[in-house]
Amino acid sequence: MTYTPKVGLVVSTPKTSNSISNIPLMPGILRLLIEYKAEVEGANQGTDLAEAFVFAKEGDLLAPRTPDSLTRHLKRFMTMHSVFRPTNAS
Repeated sequence: MTYTPKVGLVVSTPKTSNSISNIPLMPGILRLLIEYKAEVEGANQGTDLAEAFVFAKEGDLLAPRTPDSLTRHLKRFMTMHSVFRPTNAS
């Protein structure tokens, strides 16, 4: 998936095998993702989720979220829970 302001989100297969990435996950994150998957499957019984996105557009599991929506949610979460981003300011 790539994003450009002009085109928006483009979902396609990688151009080369070198473009495929494996992302290492901590065991706790993997457990949360497995729990989330079970929750989504339970809420969408009878729906083929083979093409669903992990972080889907709200209300549409087959459409990806835009990158800025995740940023907005993270900023809102950090504000609500008094989590501050470290800065390089001295």
